[in-house]
Amino acid sequence: SVSSFPTIFLKSVNLGILGVDLGYATVFDQNQTSIYYLSKMQKLAAELNLSTQFNSVTAKRFQTNVQNRDSLYKIILESFNEAHKFLIQNKRQDIGLLISAGCFTESLYLTLRYAAETMDARLLSLISREQLMLNNLLELLNSYKNNAEISGLILRLKDVKLAYSGIPISQGNSASGTITAEQVRLLAASITTLRNGIVK
Repeated sequence: SVSSFPTIFLKSVNLGILGVDLGYATVFDQNQTSIYYLSKMQKLAAELNLSTQFNSVTAKRFQTNVQNRDSLYKIILESFNEAHKFLIQNKRQDIGLLISAGCFTESLYLTLRYAAETMDARLLSLISREQLMLNNLLELLNSYKNNAEISGLILRLKDVKLAYSGIPISQGNSASGTITAEQVRLLAASITTLRNGIVK
């Protein structure tokens, strides 16, 4: 429920989470679900003063192209790119980082759910490389550690980093044999704890 996000912190990270969910629904041709997620994103974006990047024109384009997956991808990416530029120009990089943290959390959460079931080598490779994104996030968020909510996020992200211990960063498209089922379980538990703390 978007109405349960009372702070800028929660609005920002959940905008990132919804963006990933929107992409996921688009991949699986869940058209009505995609439109639903977009409407929720519009509400959060408006509350973050990003309404021009996720406005009624965007929604109309989305609905018009709802049967064209490639067009939907383009619309989603354009909206996030415009939001990113706007945040940088207006010196609101902290909001952009929180949106990125939400994207990271949800994408890793969803990937680990499938990896736990399949132990697919391509998914394991993707999971191993997400350490790079995690390291970058931690480094950049550290500049805002005086904010209590961001400080709490940093601590939870460090728990995810700890769960990555012993997992090498994959250099190719296959990570077969480099991540065990137990490591996947521990990672899934840590990212679920993080997600549960920011999705209300």
